[in-house]
Amino acid sequence: SSIKHLDAMERQSGASSDLLAQKGMALDMMGRHADARKIFEQAMSLDPSDALARRNYLLFLSQEAFRADKRNNKKRAIEICEQQLALDQNYEPALAFLASLYLGSKRKADAKELLKRLVANDPRSPQKRVLAGSIYLRDSMRKEAQALFKEATDLEPSPACFFFIGINYLEVEELKPALKYFDRVAEEDDADLLV
Repeated sequence: SSIKHLDAMERQSGASSDLLAQKGMALDMMGRHADARKIFEQAMSLDPSDALARRNYLLFLSQEAFRADKRNNKKRAIEICEQQLALDQNYEPALAFLASLYLGSKRKADAKELLKRLVANDPRSPQKRVLAGSIYLRDSMRKEAQALFKEATDLEPSPACFFFIGINYLEVEELKPALKYFDRVAEEDDADLLV
């Protein structure tokens, strides 16, 4: 097993944050999430500046937050996202998921602040605006979503941008706006995106 191999490497050359991060990933894939968390925490305490260990720990925490949310433990999911943001204040998956959780918890002001941060991470990116708009749209905040979608298409009036906005409307079963954006894709003679 990969764990036995990693344990042998650890005995032979000693613990390193990189090796511990690999072990944490293996444990997570085996469904041993509590053990994985402990190993990732060891890796981070061994070398907090190790970029690979940090990235893998952040990814692990994302999965932990999703699992907590799936079990309807919103409080725990929020705590995990906040932990991610303590490690990296601009970690976009945590910003987006926490904003979504806040909207579901009636913490709209906090959610709006997180989504502003998400967009501010890359102010020239239409994709960030589409992502933030999609979060608003899923929570029926159409005015906010439409404003961000407009900003996105002002920055990049491309078929791809129109397409992804249309997909977001389709996902919330709003066919009329979805078709409007898909028509804009077709107007640009980029039917390949629609196939």
